[in-house]
Amino acid sequence: MFIENNLKKSILIVDDEAVVRNVLSQVLSENYECVEAASAEEALALLKTETFNLVISDIKMTGISGLQMIPQVRELAPDTIVIMISGEQSIENAIKAMRGGAFDYITKPFTFDQIEAVVSRAVEHQSLRLSKKLHENHLEELVTARTAELREQIIERQRAEEKVNRMSYYDSLTDLPNPT
Repeated sequence: MFIENNLKKSILIVDDEAVVRNVLSQVLSENYECVEAASAEEALALLKTETFNLVISDIKMTGISGLQMIPQVRELAPDTIVIMISGEQSIENAIKAMRGGAFDYITKPFTFDQIEAVVSRAVEHQSLRLSKKLHENHLEELVTARTAELREQIIERQRAEEKVNRMSYYDSLTDLPNPT
């Protein structure tokens, strides 16, 4: 799990076109740590050893496509947000990407402002999700602790009731049944 801190957020840029990878890295490297991968296979290998806040991936690449990569990213790094980019202008690809688990979809050619806005929104979304997860975990710990306390109180009360019942039916000195 990610630990929130003041370090730059990390982005894995996946595209089989070096020009696109370089442009995205140049645009984003001022505010983010950028790592490039030339294929989905290379990206998945990196995800096994490194943690990224965000993956920006082309949809169509040789080998594993960006769409095929999304479920694998979610399995390897469930807290990582995925943004898909594509040169195709069709709404069908955007729908496939979003249904596949992508956070957002950007068409090529893209503007630098567009990239910065989408990335900023995705990183903020991820921060909020992680914060929510931390709070949920904390609440779960509190509920577990309180449940254990209540169980202990119930057990103590049952023991006290058993003792009172025993005292009402048995003589405490002789431990013989009380006469009725």
